[in-house]
Amino acid sequence: MSATEKLETIVLQLPTVLDAALAAQAARSGQSKSDIVTAILQAHLILEVPSQTPDPGLSSRLTALQERLTQMEHNLAYYQLMIQKQNLKSAPVIPIADDGIEDEPDEVLEGFL
Repeated sequence: MSATEKLETIVLQLPTVLDAALAAQAARSGQSKSDIVTAILQAHLILEVPSQTPDPGLSSRLTALQERLTQMEHNLAYYQLMIQKQNLKSAPVIPIADDGIEDEPDEVLEGFL
C-alpha cells in the first residue's frame, strides 16, 4: 500500500474467537490487524476468477455429441442382445443415422485433456 493511496474505513464485526486469532497473528507477524485483513481481502478478491459465459456454439455441439454417444450406447446394447439371443457368428450391420454433424480433425482437440 502506498503512502498516497486513499484508504477507506469499514466496520467489521467478527466472532470473538476469530478476532482473537487475528490479534494473535498480528502479534506474531508484527503487522496490524488492518494490514492482515487487507492482505487477505486482496488475495481473495484478486484470485477470484469471474465466471465465463459458455460459448453457445460449443454448448450445442456438446449436446449433439451427447446425443450421438447415447445413440451409440443404445446400438451397442441392441447388438449385445442380438448376440445373446441369436448367437450370431458375424456382427449385424447397425445403421447409424446421419445427423449432419461433421467430425473435426483430431488436431482441433489437442490439449483438450
